[in-house]
Amino acid sequence: MCTTYRLRISRAGGAAPETAAVRLIAGLPAHWGAALLGCTRGSATLALTPPAGASPEEVSDVVDAVLATPALRGWAGRVLAAHEQQDFGEKWKP
Repeated sequence: MCTTYRLRISRAGGAAPETAAVRLIAGLPAHWGAALLGCTRGSATLALTPPAGASPEEVSDVVDAVLATPALRGWAGRVLAAHEQQDFGEKWKP
């Protein structure tokens, strides 16, 4: 069974979160599912679905590697805890 993780990326300053979200999605392995759930000023929230069996540590490692690329320099990401997750609809509930 696949698990969906909600990830928030953020950056101080005037960078466009929509562009950063697209760059992050483009940098993920091809066999991952990803969708942009929403943007606010300076942050974007995404749903990431790695292959079945991927551990939370593996998810973090992949996200960290993508965020370390020059195109996403200055962006930070973290998986949202259950109490921080808004209701984005049944489709994205793990």
